[in-house]
Amino acid sequence: MPQKYGGLANCEPSAQTEKLCLVCDQKPIYSWTDYSGEAYCVFCGMAYQLKWGSDEQRKEAKYPYLNVREDALPMFRRYWAETGKPSGMGTFLGFDEYPEVARARRAFNQWFKEHEQDYPQFVKKAEASE
Repeated sequence: MPQKYGGLANCEPSAQTEKLCLVCDQKPIYSWTDYSGEAYCVFCGMAYQLKWGSDEQRKEAKYPYLNVREDALPMFRRYWAETGKPSGMGTFLGFDEYPEVARARRAFNQWFKEHEQDYPQFVKKAEASE
């Protein structure tokens, strides 16, 4: 569920674009996350930086910026295509306030466990103890 005032993210100049979401290919409707200037697409859950961001982003000022690794896009697009569910991406300080996002993140994590062999670059290797 979007934040009480999360929809205000759509008032940002960077949200007033015809750019489609890179995951669900829809015109995003955004809601703020708990990270300054970050919002997520309420359809697929992908996180975008709508303002502020890194020094490089501020200088370049071509918002919105994708807030996940670009090489992860095919994985998120596949998840969306297969499930039609949001992925729960974005920065949230506590999921108690965002139960729908928490459920979405858990569902994505479960899907990822079932498909991690397809995405070895994103699987964290356990440190070998000496």
